[in-house]
Amino acid sequence: VIMVPKDGSLQKRARIAPALGATCFEYSVSHEGTPRHILEEPPALPLLAERLTGRGIPILFPFPNRIRDGRWTYEGETYQFANSGPGRNHIHGLVYDRAWQVEQVAATPDGAVCSMSFDSMDYDEIGEQYPFPFQLVATYTLQDSSLSLQFSATNTGQTPMPMGVGFHPYFSAPIAEETEPSDCVITVPAAGYWELDEFLPTGTIHDVSGEYDLREGRSAEGTQFDDVFTRVITDADGLSRCIVDDRGIGLRTVVESDAVFRELVVYTPPGRRAICFEPYTCPTDAPNLTARGLNVGLIELLPEDTFTGTMRIVTEPT
Repeated sequence: VIMVPKDGSLQKRARIAPALGATCFEYSVSHEGTPRHILEEPPALPLLAERLTGRGIPILFPFPNRIRDGRWTYEGETYQFANSGPGRNHIHGLVYDRAWQVEQVAATPDGAVCSMSFDSMDYDEIGEQYPFPFQLVATYTLQDSSLSLQFSATNTGQTPMPMGVGFHPYFSAPIAEETEPSDCVITVPAAGYWELDEFLPTGTIHDVSGEYDLREGRSAEGTQFDDVFTRVITDADGLSRCIVDDRGIGLRTVVESDAVFRELVVYTPPGRRAICFEPYTCPTDAPNLTARGLNVGLIELLPEDTFTGTMRIVTEPT
């Protein structure tokens, strides 16, 4: 699905692959007459399909990131995700690599909308691993100088449903190929980070300091992160804002997330001019941390209730 305004203008455009996890794998804008990839420049679709969590905006549900050994408990019952076990953590949920159903594609005078749905009852193997039926809706809206992803999850079962959700967008950093990383500043509004042991939180939170303190911004040059930040700071409007500020061309990407996303994973893929700001409702391995008595934001969605959360990607001149 290609999203462009009704007038056919290519001042902004997004491309979405409903059959590949409903991921948006391209978002570009025209800045001073030059097209700029806000999301990291996409590969050809066959390459994207080979690793669906490596580009675009993968949607991570029913839990974001890793689950230790793929095993977790809830209300006294133990569950095991497939293709995992001792030393093999489950990762990134159950919906990022499956086909979603297109519900609406519409162009507006200044943008476009694409809405897709997913029903877990269409996949027996999901119910075998996660016996909590659900329906999801993901709606991308391209408007003005922004692309938003509104996500909803509805519990269609008869019992409370433990859940979390995360988005895994890959942003160009710097935005322009000609900008040096030293002229690009990244900002992350978080006051703490989880101590990790082989990617999994130990349960201890540290205050940010030194290279982990990204609240006032730091150069993208030499940055290496694969960390779970917490104590996310929201502005007066209830939104957190991560920033890629490309000072070489005077353009920045602002990633706005609802307050329900209380964690932020920051990841710099090796050897690439990119950074991931990943808004999560709960940290990595959330159900197992919850079983230890920690309050990590695991959502217990009651039957027929719906969770909603929105991430908005804004591009603006500086």
